[in-house]
Amino acid sequence: MDQLIELSALALSRNTTNVITLMWSDCEGGFHLPESFTQFPRQDFHYAAHMHGEFYAAFRAYLTGKLAYLIQLLAMMRDQYNQSLLDTTLVVHVTDQGDGSNHLGEKAPFLLAGGKIFSATAQWWMLTARHKMI
Repeated sequence: MDQLIELSALALSRNTTNVITLMWSDCEGGFHLPESFTQFPRQDFHYAAHMHGEFYAAFRAYLTGKLAYLIQLLAMMRDQYNQSLLDTTLVVHVTDQGDGSNHLGEKAPFLLAGGKIFSATAQWWMLTARHKMI
């Protein structure tokens, strides 16, 4: 997964593309934690979403860590005009479900990061599906 993130950031930095999409799993949640997570059963994200608790939290922490890695890369890398990629890129992180245990899309969180050129305040915002700042 790290190689895909790095390749995507490199493509942005070289102006090969203006848009990247990183999809961590399919609509069925067939994503598994790396084998280094030995304390959890070898089940997929869909199973973990129904279980809640530490197993689901481990998935969310792992995937959020990958998002943080992307954001850190973008902050360090420069574009062709020597601007931070994070300043010139709007990162949008979404999920299709707010509560995976019952498949509801209500209160599904999303995150906007970067995009200094898109925002006068250059702050990171975390919004709920109802557009309330947290």
